[in-house]
Amino acid sequence: MRARLINQTRFAIPRFTSDESRNFDFLHRYSNARRTRFGRTVMRLLEDIIGWNPIDTAPLDEDVVVQVTDGRGEPYRLLYPCKLTASGWVSSSKGTPLLVTPVKWKPYRPGGSPLR
Repeated sequence: MRARLINQTRFAIPRFTSDESRNFDFLHRYSNARRTRFGRTVMRLLEDIIGWNPIDTAPLDEDVVVQVTDGRGEPYRLLYPCKLTASGWVSSSKGTPLLVTPVKWKPYRPGGSPLR
């Protein structure tokens, strides 16, 4: 999307060509996608793909969401936060060691569902 800046203020306001404005209108109509069931599903799928960090960059003693593998199939996301401690990966709530191998991580958002 190419936009020409018409304002040099702190927040630039783009001006679109006619083809680009149609695309922008489509995106604007679906900007509240999180409010619909379909939109939440799409956003969950996008968040499963975007934002994952390599496991060797995980912070120590901080709650994170992890993607793990058990060696039998595709990696999957755990439904509860975990943390990396000096003794290895543990469940944040119970403190029990993980029996699966973490492969990726992303920050945990407290108060929100790990699936959102």
